[in-house]
Amino acid sequence: MNWQAIAGHRLVHNSLFLSVNQMLKFISRGFYMLLLAGQLGPEVYGLLSYGQNWYLVYFALSSLGVSQATLHVIGRHAEDPRPTIRTSLGLRLSLASPAWPLCVGVALAVETDERALQILLILSGAVVARSLAAWASGVCVGLELGRPVLLIETAWRLAEVVSGTWLVWNGCRRW
Repeated sequence: MNWQAIAGHRLVHNSLFLSVNQMLKFISRGFYMLLLAGQLGPEVYGLLSYGQNWYLVYFALSSLGVSQATLHVIGRHAEDPRPTIRTSLGLRLSLASPAWPLCVGVALAVETDERALQILLILSGAVVARSLAAWASGVCVGLELGRPVLLIETAWRLAEVVSGTWLVWNGCRRW
């Protein structure tokens, strides 16, 4: 059997799914940002950008290198990755679970603008879910399974666009 040809095929196959995932992410984010910018106006869109940056700080705290370590260890223990997967999930949950209340608590303690606080609280709810989606995608990449990454990321993006659009059309644009 030609192992180089099989490895090359797997690389192309998985890269295709990961590339499509990146393109869909770019397109959905672009659509979403254009919609929000048009509906919210410059001031509120600026608040949303502030909220997204706030959220990214706590999202980073919810992983702290677990993704990279998971990929490395899964690759080294490909014959039975289940213990690594269980351990990395527990580690991710132990990091992500306190990130959400910390994000909410700090927002409530320091933010005085009511509109900004609402945005921070809405985005805070996504920290744990987004962290788990990133963990699942990382595990799939480590297992060289590109298709599930595409499905996980597409489901997350769809939920993000639908919920964000709903929030804009049902209340947030009143500002």
